[in-house]
Amino acid sequence: MTHAFGVPQMEFWRLTRGQPHVALARQVGMYLAHVSFELSLTEVGMLFTRDRTTVAHACSVVEDRRDDPRFDRTIDLLEGTVRHLQPREEAKLAANPGLALAPGRRGAAIPLLAATV
Repeated sequence: MTHAFGVPQMEFWRLTRGQPHVALARQVGMYLAHVSFELSLTEVGMLFTRDRTTVAHACSVVEDRRDDPRFDRTIDLLEGTVRHLQPREEAKLAANPGLALAPGRRGAAIPLLAATV
């Protein structure tokens, strides 16, 4: 997310909302964690240090913005990137069993989306 939206990593993980473009990048990250990795809203909230209602709002914001063809294409490309990276994350798990797994979720590792996309 940091690369795709031009947001510094420190800003992305900040506990405050931040500027609108930072908040949008974080909302997209939450959306992708929920949709692509099938994490519950609570699990995504724990990952992003946010409440599940904040994650639900983030997903709603992203879904509403998908009416814009350009934004929708951006999300499509990010979803494809996440799908492409997911097998690599699972390979890292095999080599490094100490990495966290999303409980009960197709064995998907919880990647630091901000760092990889």
